[in-house]
Amino acid sequence: MSIKKFYLDATWRVDQSSTLFAGNNVYNYPSVTGALIMSEILNTKSWMNFWKLRANYAEVGGTADPYQLVNNYRAAGILNGVGIYNSILTEPFLNLKPQRAKEFEIGTEVHFLRDRITLDFAYYKTKTINQILSPLPTSAAIGYTGKVFNAGRIDNSGVEVQLGLVPIKSKDFTWNIDVNWSKNKNQVVNLYPGITNLLVNSFQGGVSLNAREGEAWGTLVGSDYTYLNGQKVIDPNTGKYLQNPNQVIGNTTPDWIGGIRNSFSYKGFSLSFLIDMRKGGDVFSTDMYYGLSTGLYKETAIGDYRDKDVVLPGVLPNGTPNNIALSQFDNSSSSGYKTQPSSAFIYDGSFIKLREASIGYTLPKSLLAGTKIYDAKISIVGRNLWIIHKNLPYADPEAMVGGGLNSYGWSIGAMPTTRDLGINVTFKF
Repeated sequence: MSIKKFYLDATWRVDQSSTLFAGNNVYNYPSVTGALIMSEILNTKSWMNFWKLRANYAEVGGTADPYQLVNNYRAAGILNGVGIYNSILTEPFLNLKPQRAKEFEIGTEVHFLRDRITLDFAYYKTKTINQILSPLPTSAAIGYTGKVFNAGRIDNSGVEVQLGLVPIKSKDFTWNIDVNWSKNKNQVVNLYPGITNLLVNSFQGGVSLNAREGEAWGTLVGSDYTYLNGQKVIDPNTGKYLQNPNQVIGNTTPDWIGGIRNSFSYKGFSLSFLIDMRKGGDVFSTDMYYGLSTGLYKETAIGDYRDKDVVLPGVLPNGTPNNIALSQFDNSSSSGYKTQPSSAFIYDGSFIKLREASIGYTLPKSLLAGTKIYDAKISIVGRNLWIIHKNLPYADPEAMVGGGLNSYGWSIGAMPTTRDLGINVTFKF
């Protein structure tokens, strides 16, 4: 049997879109992948039974949503027997082009000691251009409040690592450990001529989600403290903190994500559990923004603020320690939005979770003799079982508002996280 030492695959795809004008609606994109089986070339099977080097390059095209090219009116009901239609607030873009993403990746896969140790490493870099953004806010004086356009370039680069270990492997018992870790770095390289900031979403509390040139996507902008020599400055007229508006107060992009799965099997029994982790990724908590101002949370009872005046820690504009007490009315909200800027309600979105656990039993072959079933297994499976650690108070860092853009960096009115339990029965014929 011949062993292949080199692989090369290539594709070429052509798409035609009905949501773009002729001339821009046909786009093609290629891909090419190559791999070298180094363990065959170097004959390393005595200690490294498999080693592969790989590299690939690919381009992907994307089209626009419907009704982005010309003005279109949608019925809004009938008033006094006359049909009415919604106003057109978004200006179309007649020369809209498909967006493009170009990516290359290099990596390696290594197996040691007859697969007792496996390692997969990959580095990638992606460049996305001609992104279709809608709508870009514009002055209402031109008759529209937003515009559809092609703009911007966002670069993503990162590494992905997978490690597999088999610490114990015997006739009846096996223990497997699978670890994955990834880190992505992105940057908004440019947006549109004359534009350095794109408003992506607005939250309550004066906080916004933005794409800003030269920064990672997902910049959170809001009010921050005013500082003097590293100390928070107090307004001498109110005793509250002086606030500095339109400041960068966070970013929703996590530093890294990872997970560890342990799997055990003993004769017909199996047990596995997955620990999921995320480091970083800021979250603005509107719940804390309002809850600390209205006495909803226990933190507002610390120090019995209702019975005495509160002097917030900080300095006056002249640099002397603050000695201005909040009024009796403001005492109940000394930790809320009435005295604190929005940056006080930015939390680290890191977490550690018991994401999944299962226990199962495979029926002995002897019980299946005389049937057409050659394998049968019953399992109890649970998901989202335990938040082991988090920094966001009173909410799951992943339970953002709705989906899409609202799911980035905004926590408000999140429902309690649900645990899912189920039974899985598998028959193989």
